[in-house]
Amino acid sequence: MTKKEIALLEKNNYKHMTDIFLEMAKSLLISKKDMMHRFKFNNIKALTPFEKKDQNIIIMCAHYASWEWMLSLGYHVKNYTGYGVYTPVTNKYFDRLVKKIRKKHNAEVISRYKAINTIKEHSKKKHKAIYGFASDQSPQIKPSSFYLKFLGINTPVFLGAEKLAKELDLAVVFAEITRVKRGYYETTFKVVSANPKETEDYQITKTFFNLVEKQIYKDPSQYLWSHNRFKNIDPMIRPKWNYPSQDN
Repeated sequence: MTKKEIALLEKNNYKHMTDIFLEMAKSLLISKKDMMHRFKFNNIKALTPFEKKDQNIIIMCAHYASWEWMLSLGYHVKNYTGYGVYTPVTNKYFDRLVKKIRKKHNAEVISRYKAINTIKEHSKKKHKAIYGFASDQSPQIKPSSFYLKFLGINTPVFLGAEKLAKELDLAVVFAEITRVKRGYYETTFKVVSANPKETEDYQITKTFFNLVEKQIYKDPSQYLWSHNRFKNIDPMIRPKWNYPSQDN
């Protein structure tokens, strides 16, 4: 991208990020009818085969478009309880507000620090649930970290969703969220793995990031660049940034 293109992307991204925070606050006041009008699911029937098999589902998405309003999925599925896996906020008052916002529209939240045990307990009790994972965040580097190339950069990635899916036989579905216009979104589901135990190791994670890349290349302004996805890449493999000149 040229410097002009990067500057325009930055401007559009800040506008989008501001809208996301305003929409989070609006979630407290918006009605069920208005939410269902503003956030549509194009192919909700893609989840039906798993429901018929009494198979719980992990829905993977990125911090792209309106991932927050994905929690309204609970309005559209009758036999599942929807859960969003989230990172608790340090400030307890703001954390309480965040949970209140996310619970408003027929969904529950699970701290990512308790997610593994909670989901395993649900599985033992045959509790029907759908779990939402925003799986594009950046884990701390460990000797056991798994790396893959994301947007051209070799970077560590979370494997939690895939590991749970393979261990507990949870179907994995990708939510491709698209902004139609300001304040209006739609989601298309894409099945990543219906039989995770039979899926090759790391394939679920690789497929997820490949789908996220396609979204970003289509419209990079809708991605949450502010969460600094590449902050924990290994310094030994850190790329040399070569910003293009004005004329490139």
